Amino acid sequence: MLFDESDEYYEEPSAQYYQQGDVLLAPVVSLDSDAAGGPIALDIGVAARRTFWSAADLGRRTTGEAVLGPAMITTHDCALDKEFNRRYSSLRDTGLSIEAARTEAERDVTLDRLVTVAPIVPYDDAAPSAPQQLRTNAVIGFFPVCESLPRSIDGGVVDLARQTTLDRSVIVSRLGIISDPARATLLYALARYWAYRAPKLTYEIEAAIGRRIVGARKAPGGDLGIILTLDDGSEVRFLQAPEASRGGPERTGFPDTPP
Repeated sequence: MLFDESDEYYEEPSAQYYQQGDVLLAPVVSLDSDAAGGPIALDIGVAARRTFWSAADLGRRTTGEAVLGPAMITTHDCALDKEFNRRYSSLRDTGLSIEAARTEAERDVTLDRLVTVAPIVPYDDAAPSAPQQLRTNAVIGFFPVCESLPRSIDGGVVDLARQTTLDRSVIVSRLGIISDPARATLLYALARYWAYRAPKLTYEIEAAIGRRIVGARKAPGGDLGIILTLDDGSEVRFLQAPEASRGGPERTGFPDTPP
């Protein structure tokens, strides 16, 4: 299965720009009303806590907890390139060649600063869901991550309920790039979490075929097919509309992190 085979789950490192599904080493933040402040820690995986507002400010004490650890980019590629594509189009309108416009736009490090990430957590942190269900992408709100020792990535799940928006300057490093089949399955997990919480479509399909959908990927050879993987290992093929053009070029280089 895709989630157990690192050679199928990941792509080889490249100089390409950030994209949806990239595994990063980056901070993730959450806010709560914990009255107990803690030390500021710099170690990977150790939580650092600060107080932002006192009880006198908001009626209750508000603290933020940041953890530096593995996380996955959940922002769609179109959003990651939105400002870049707008700048590229503007430069092309001035008469610059495709290559010159792309190079000039890539020099502007102020473009597309923000990305959204979600932490990768151990299976035990996603309890009471069973690890086997989590590993097969069967639990709404989580997305399985394949272990890869060469990439320093432990097996676990992306916790989609704990997403954080951050500036790319605080990203420490990129640990791994997921494959197209894994990215297609991530899209399904995100759609199921954000748009299909009370849907009819997914459950109607599952009811019609009598199985649970645990994965999805594009069919090889074109953009008109999608393959759903079921919980018994079988597959169902559907037709889908062609993908719309993104309206701009892919970036050719990895971004410089500092602004």
